[in-house]
Amino acid sequence: MSEQTMGDRIKQLRESKKWSQEKLAAESGTSKTYIYLLETNQRQKDTSATKLNAIADALNTTVDYLLTGKELLDITKIDPELQNIYIELLESGELPYYRKSKDIDEEGLKSILEFIRFIKLRTHQKENSR
Repeated sequence: MSEQTMGDRIKQLRESKKWSQEKLAAESGTSKTYIYLLETNQRQKDTSATKLNAIADALNTTVDYLLTGKELLDITKIDPELQNIYIELLESGELPYYRKSKDIDEEGLKSILEFIRFIKLRTHQKENSR
C-alpha cells in the first residue's frame, strides 16, 4: 500500500465532512482549482502557510497533519514567519530528523525554528550591508 499524500489527506477529510471541492474552497477562502490541484498532488508553487492554515482550519485539523499525517507541532499557534520556516523544513525533508529525536519536544522545535529565523535574519543583514 502506498503512503498517503497531503492531497489524499485533504480529500479524505473533505469527503468525511461530505463537502464538495467548491464547499472547501468557500470555507477556506481559496479556489476550487487550488483544492483540485492539492488533492491531485499537482501542488502549486505558491502554496503558502496562510492558504494551508485556512484549509486546515476549515477541515478542523493542523497544517502539520495535512503535510505529514502527523502532528508534532500545532503551527497555527506560532507566528506566520515561523510557520513558513516549519513548512520549508517539512518540504525540504529536513524535519524528519527532528521528528525522530526523542529529546526534542514541541518547545524544543519552536526554539529550533526561532534559531533558524535568527540565522536567516543575520544572513540577510550581512548581505544588505555589503
